Amino acid sequence: MIKKFHQKEAHWVMIFRFLPLVRALISIPAGMVKMPHKTFIIYSTIGISIWTTLWIMIGYFLGASFVKYEIYITLILIACLIISTLTFHSKIQKYLQQKGLRK
Repeated sequence: MIKKFHQKEAHWVMIFRFLPLVRALISIPAGMVKMPHKTFIIYSTIGISIWTTLWIMIGYFLGASFVKYEIYITLILIACLIISTLTFHSKIQKYLQQKGLRK
């Protein structure tokens, strides 16, 4: 699993940097599987940069009318959170089934 995390699943570090509650905790599983510092920093930097740029662009283009569209932005973020959580959950379930740890 550790090798797979390093090779294919390290992009989850970048994806989880988009999720406000999870972004603070993604360092823990990355450290538990001994993800190389360089890889972690690269993926974190990409995720943080995209997240920050996205909010800067939203603020710039919406300006004071942000309040008018606040509900739509919130719904989009909730949808992204649900989709990424379900995707990650299904990947965990698939991995556990392949290893015979879950039926």
